[in-house]
Amino acid sequence: MRLTRRALLAALALLSVASPLRAEERLVLRGGGQELPLGPRQVVSASPYEDQVGYWAVRVTLTEEAGAAFGALTTALVGQTLEVVFDGDVLMAPKVMEPITGGEFIVTGLSQIQARRLGAFLRS
Repeated sequence: MRLTRRALLAALALLSVASPLRAEERLVLRGGGQELPLGPRQVVSASPYEDQVGYWAVRVTLTEEAGAAFGALTTALVGQTLEVVFDGDVLMAPKVMEPITGGEFIVTGLSQIQARRLGAFLRS
């Protein structure tokens, strides 16, 4: 039996929501030897939604300071991979094609449970 991406995401979503990580370590953007921890203090809004193909996503808008740090990180990572890690699990690892300087990004390919957990954490 082949494990599909959707089935894997659903299985990950069923894992315990308890985490030994500190709040500032629960969501980390990392790449090129750099890490940017994000938490509720760095986020203006986090909105889960279902995309047009049935996957869930979270649109994240950062504070001005966190947005500048995110812009600097993505500028340094052009052509490289940026991992989005939540509770120790890599949710996605896209290749950065250009700097993202608007202070907003979208985490895609999530299950509904993952999207709601991530959104709730960032809004808490």
